[in-house]
Amino acid sequence: MAQGKRRGLHVDKSSLNGVFAKMQNIAEVTNRRTLRRLRKGAEDVKQLAVKYAPVEDHNIEQSIDIEETREGRNRRTVIKVFVNPSKGNTGTVEKYYLMLHESTYKLGEDSIEKQKGQSEKVGNKFLERAVDDSEVKIRAALFNTIKAALR
Repeated sequence: MAQGKRRGLHVDKSSLNGVFAKMQNIAEVTNRRTLRRLRKGAEDVKQLAVKYAPVEDHNIEQSIDIEETREGRNRRTVIKVFVNPSKGNTGTVEKYYLMLHESTYKLGEDSIEKQKGQSEKVGNKFLERAVDDSEVKIRAALFNTIKAALR
């Protein structure tokens, strides 16, 4: 080996800066797109939960809400779909939403009518079922979103 020749890989600093800038751009684009996709997924879960919810003067359906917060040390975004007792007729919602979600019961007349007009099952566990039934679709959409951002 000739004296003064370096062995191994030599990368100049300007090349590394370009790589780091590209990686940063990919991270920013991916974060924006996945957050947008998660918001869409939350909206899909909400709409499905409304279809699954029993009818109690439509208060439960109207009370299904989405909340987005920043939590933890890293201030990560958390998106929740939940029954918001402060929406709709608060007296009815506060008294009954937990029972309607958690208990097993026979549907009332309005819920039976709602069930006749759709294929989605009306009844208990409406939030839980909406999340479970949407999870695979949301995960696939997130995967495709990240894959597209890396192209």
